[in-house]
Amino acid sequence: MDTRVSVIDSNKADCECLGEIIRGHYGYNLVGCYSQVQPALKYLRHDRPDIVFTDPPNITYSEFSFIGDLKRKLPGARVIVVSGGVKRDRVFRALSNGADGWLCKPLMEDRIHTAITEIVNGGAALNYQVARLLVDSFKKNPESPLSKRETEVLTLLSRGKTYRSIAEDLYITTETAKSHIKHIYAKLRVNSRADALDIALEQRFI
Repeated sequence: MDTRVSVIDSNKADCECLGEIIRGHYGYNLVGCYSQVQPALKYLRHDRPDIVFTDPPNITYSEFSFIGDLKRKLPGARVIVVSGGVKRDRVFRALSNGADGWLCKPLMEDRIHTAITEIVNGGAALNYQVARLLVDSFKKNPESPLSKRETEVLTLLSRGKTYRSIAEDLYITTETAKSHIKHIYAKLRVNSRADALDIALEQRFI
């Protein structure tokens, strides 16, 4: 049975190039090519792709949350993010939202074939820089200014948890959770969740 593939890429030339490679390979079936996320989500249920290649630069709503939306509509689909580069926070946001791989442009024909084979066989399609990033991510920075509890709080915050759910997970009050977050902001010298997460991920505090 052919592997059904859809592409979401705002760059028309890249979309057409990837589409031609997929069309030209025996065993692959290009079932959809879209320039925007919302139209893609509307039609993907009909396309029933096994694999979706997507380029994230022009995603406009809740960055990478569309991956979760897509997988709820198509539980069996696998999503490979294709990007012009590797930025730690974006990679982790994509993977935490359910992405099954991250590749970097320009994509060579053999790399696309390898990525599809890896995914079909139950693996993950990862650029070597992303693989290195994942290995390094397990090595937390020993110079973190955050306490163990603050690290736990910020880790939950990075997963999209609310103050209330953080409190429930850690068996503390909501006010205590807010207090921890206030201390985290002060230590990292930031005023927002996004900035705190950017620094914590970049410096490997979480």
